[in-house]
Amino acid sequence: METFEQVWETSRVNGYSWVYPCVVWSGIAILILLSLIRRTVLRRIAKLIAIIGLTIFATHSSAVEIQEKWRIRGQWADLHSDQMSESDMNALMADGANLVIGPFFNGFVAMLNFSVVALSLLVIRLIVVRFCTRKCSASETDDSVTSTGTPIESGNPYQPPV
Repeated sequence: METFEQVWETSRVNGYSWVYPCVVWSGIAILILLSLIRRTVLRRIAKLIAIIGLTIFATHSSAVEIQEKWRIRGQWADLHSDQMSESDMNALMADGANLVIGPFFNGFVAMLNFSVVALSLLVIRLIVVRFCTRKCSASETDDSVTSTGTPIESGNPYQPPV
């Protein structure tokens, strides 16, 4: 027969424990995929909508997980009230704030994760774009001018002189 402490610990992992991490990892993957959109305005709007929607979904999934944890604990306490000590009853009542604060905290953490990933992807994109434009502009100037600075004659009558 289980004690209240055992039920307290085992209820931390329940049937809904996988949902919140799945939402966070899926959200990161979605943000990475949204980074492939070429149009800047569309990409930024899509990321903003994704961050808001995923944050709401992460908050909801966290709330469901915490409610299930407390349902398991409360159900056990109702069925085994004779085994409950005064400190166990106080623990059930005192930690009830977890039902309210826990989902908001987990949602805030998810929003921070999504925002950091989105900003990191923005910085990576800016670095790659600047590196590519510098490399492309450097290769264009290298093709038309020699190392001494004199222009190269292409011999093509349709190409304008450099």
